[in-house]
Amino acid sequence: MNRTLRSLALPAPRANALTPQARARACLSFFAALLIGTSIAACTSFDPCLTAVRVHGMVSSENGLPISDAEVSLTGVEPVRTDIRGRFVVENVPIGRGLATVRHPDYRGVETEIGVTGPADVIHVRLQSLRAVRDHIVESALAAIVRSDFTDAYAILAPYGDDEHDPRLSLLHAVVLWRLGRTAESHLAIARLDRFPGTGTVVATLRSAITEGTE
Repeated sequence: MNRTLRSLALPAPRANALTPQARARACLSFFAALLIGTSIAACTSFDPCLTAVRVHGMVSSENGLPISDAEVSLTGVEPVRTDIRGRFVVENVPIGRGLATVRHPDYRGVETEIGVTGPADVIHVRLQSLRAVRDHIVESALAAIVRSDFTDAYAILAPYGDDEHDPRLSLLHAVVLWRLGRTAESHLAIARLDRFPGTGTVVATLRSAITEGTE
C-alpha cells in the first residue's frame, strides 16, 4: 500500500523550476526591460526625445559690433536681453520651427523664422542701426526731389514722416506734401517738425513759402 502511494505521489517541485505562467511572465519582463533600455539609450545618444533645449545666440550691428541690452524673443518662451558682449541664452526653447524677434531702441527690429533642432544650435542676428536707415531714406528722398519725382519721394517718406528722432524726415515730408498740393497735410508735417529744438527758423520759412504759394 505504501509502495502504491509512493508511485502515485507527484514529485516535489525543484526550487528553481518555473511554471508555464511564471516563465511567460519572466519572458515579458525581460523583453520589457530590453525595450526600455533601448529607448533610454536612443534618447541619450541621439536626443530624439527632447522637446525643449537651451539655445545660445548673439546680436551684433551691421559692422559686427556686439549690441548689448537687445530684447530677444523666441516662440514659446519669455524674452531675454543680451549682455555686454551681445550674447544671450534662452532656456526651454521648443524643438521645431518658430520665430525669433530682436528689438533695440537704436536699431531696426528683426523678425525671422528659425528652426531649433538641438542644444548645439546658435542664433546670430545682425541689426541695422536706425541712423543708417534714416540716412538711406533721406538720401533716397532727396534724389527723388532733385529729379522732381515728388510721388516717388512721398512713397519713400510716408512710412517715416512722423519719426520722432530725425527732423530731416519731417522737413522733407512737409516739402513733398506741399509740392504735391496737399497743403493741409504739409502744415501737419510742419507742426511735427516744430517739436524739434532749433528748427524755429526753418519752420517759419517753410510756413511762409507754403502760404505764399497758395495765395
